[in-house]
Amino acid sequence: MWPWCAIVSQSLQKHQFGGVVRSYTFQNNCVAVTVTAERYQDMIRNFLVLETEEQGLEDMWLQQDGTTAHTARSTIQLLNDVFPRRLISRSGDLAWPVRSPDLTAPDFSLWGF
Repeated sequence: MWPWCAIVSQSLQKHQFGGVVRSYTFQNNCVAVTVTAERYQDMIRNFLVLETEEQGLEDMWLQQDGTTAHTARSTIQLLNDVFPRRLISRSGDLAWPVRSPDLTAPDFSLWGF
């Protein structure tokens, strides 16, 4: 299965860990599927937007890596609509280098989840 999850910081200045946005699994009839731009965009519209509203995270920034599904033109346009001036990504408001070691935070922060 292809899981997706987000780490939330309460304070960027103090680097306080705020929690985790509930995980999402890319699957169809309990079978893992390839994460395409369309599937990623469906997850953003039908899951991430609702989760951020429910948790009161409307002003959060989104940081993502440079995979094709994340950086497709249609995905970037959607993310710019959902996170105006708060997108950290290739072609985002704050450019983020591909293979940045700073994107490994989930590798070390999500073990308990």
